[in-house]
Amino acid sequence: MERLGTGIGWRPEIADAVERMPGIDWVETVAENVCPGHLPESLVRLRERGVTVIPHGVSLGLGGAERPDAGRLAALAERVTALGAPLVTEHIAFVRAGGPLTASPLLEAGHLLPVPRTRDALDVLCENVRIAQDTLPVPLAVENIAALISWPGEEMTEGQFLYELADRTGVRLLIDVANLHTNHVNRAEDPAKALAELPLEAIAYVHVAGGFERAGVWHDSHAHPVPEPVLTILADLASRVSPPGVLLERDENFPEQGELVRELGAIREALEKGAAQGVAGRSAAGGSSMQDVPERDAARGSTETDAAPDSAERDAAQGEVEQDAMRDATEMGPQAPTRAAWQTTTTDESQGPRPSAPLSPDHAPGDPTSRDDAPGDSTHTAPAPVTPTATAPTPSNPKPVTPTPAGATRSNLPSTEPTPGNATATAPAPSDPEPVAPTPGNPTATAPAPVAPGATTPTPSNATATAPAPSDPEPVAPTPGNPTPSTPTATTPTTTTPTSAAPSRSTPEPTASTSSTGPARQRLALSQAALLSALVAGTPVPEGFDRVRLGVQARALAGKRADVVAKVAPELPGILGQGYRAAFLAYAQRNPMTGGYRRDALDFAEYLLAGGRPEDADARRELREWWLERSGPAPRSQRAGVRLARATRRVLLRR
Repeated sequence: MERLGTGIGWRPEIADAVERMPGIDWVETVAENVCPGHLPESLVRLRERGVTVIPHGVSLGLGGAERPDAGRLAALAERVTALGAPLVTEHIAFVRAGGPLTASPLLEAGHLLPVPRTRDALDVLCENVRIAQDTLPVPLAVENIAALISWPGEEMTEGQFLYELADRTGVRLLIDVANLHTNHVNRAEDPAKALAELPLEAIAYVHVAGGFERAGVWHDSHAHPVPEPVLTILADLASRVSPPGVLLERDENFPEQGELVRELGAIREALEKGAAQGVAGRSAAGGSSMQDVPERDAARGSTETDAAPDSAERDAAQGEVEQDAMRDATEMGPQAPTRAAWQTTTTDESQGPRPSAPLSPDHAPGDPTSRDDAPGDSTHTAPAPVTPTATAPTPSNPKPVTPTPAGATRSNLPSTEPTPGNATATAPAPSDPEPVAPTPGNPTATAPAPVAPGATTPTPSNATATAPAPSDPEPVAPTPGNPTPSTPTATTPTTTTPTSAAPSRSTPEPTASTSSTGPARQRLALSQAALLSALVAGTPVPEGFDRVRLGVQARALAGKRADVVAKVAPELPGILGQGYRAAFLAYAQRNPMTGGYRRDALDFAEYLLAGGRPEDADARRELREWWLERSGPAPRSQRAGVRLARATRRVLLRR
């Protein structure tokens, strides 16, 4: 990963100060606030000086149930190209819910909301990240977010969730240490434990920001100085790994340049302190440079042990699965071992999932050749057969895993489970194949032919791969999809060598109902829509959530809407005066946002005018003119003749 150094979030309000600051190696800008064809002059000058500019997206909603919007991905890619960025970042969050998957209106949160740490959410997130990686022209990094609320029934810790995400997709991580502190206060999560579980080698860079505490709740405001606990977490991270880059975020209440320089100095001191602690710790441990690996593995193992269910029913089911796995391994005899792209090569249950090799800069995210499960790369070759010994399932790996043969690697292991990039991956068939029973997704039952060593199976990128036919072909029984039985003709065994190729643009993209994650997307969509509706539309609180904390989150969302609308439409506070905020909060209570903030401003003005407000006639007339000016497809003409015609029409309508 490219070394970035120390940077600061570029905002128009502090653009001049950022240009004058000493020691600024790079900046980050909100991608949605940049127009590719008209870059701010300040950013252009910084780029000319050799300062790296990285776009930071906030609207993709990679953690949402829907697939990433192609238009938003294209817009983000355009900004990456315009800025010449080596990297692009987004968030592990959902920002909208509803729509076709739930047959309900689409709702916008206007804020980054947490994703449940469940297998369903992880599967959907991994597929969405792969889609983004395949579209964006540079590597992608995703950020952990701050949360006021917790999802009920979560199955993983934050460290475990991020570890599996990075392992399964190769995506880089943007670690926000301020968000780790926020989750420590609001969700009682241990930052040190999260750091111990993280794949530190996957870190792209680090965010540092300030906030404030009110009534026992920490608000990640990005509008206050960086507190000491956040710097302590940063030092802890630096003692484990040297982050490629660290960036100070500030979005509101911008201080003088000198205060920002002092905060950057405190960040550098925390990094130096952490690095010194890391050197001392490694020396005390015998000079090992990998002291964090046992700690991380122990933390992951203990967390998974703590998360294991205690019920007698689950234990009984676990035992039955183990017995079935052992019986299946005995009955099937020698066969090639199986392993999904994200499963592990270790059989040590106490350590949980471990990748076969650490992520490295050579395996850049966004490069399909660097991921085992990259879309369009379905070439699997079977290693020499071995006699497997089934591994008992664990809470983090509920399916039995067969061991890896000596010399086997991630690239030569056959895939046994469909993945978003390999929806039809198959394991080598046993010598005596069993007929395949019809299923809802495959109504035509067929008898699979044995697959000889060296043959290939049809894949998305190799639809014509063939397998050698048996010497004594058996007649195919009639089925509902094939009423005429036929006898296959024996052919000379041939092997087709598939070639990886990008899918054709004419190939329809899988939808939520047809992709391998379809059921998971449906479940996730319903749960996210229920939560967001409770937050922005006043519907009942979903079961399992803390009602008090949800109320805090709902008020925070409404307050943020009011603040952002005041920024994008500053005329509204000017027209309404002191009554603006109270009027907007009353409007937001029962009117969820269905578009962007500019659309929200127009809807708010229309809401007031429909109710005969504001009471002052002059203010109401001014608000009406403002709304008419912006609500049409084009601004109203200011030519004298057109204005006279409009005035005449109004007079006639009154009569």
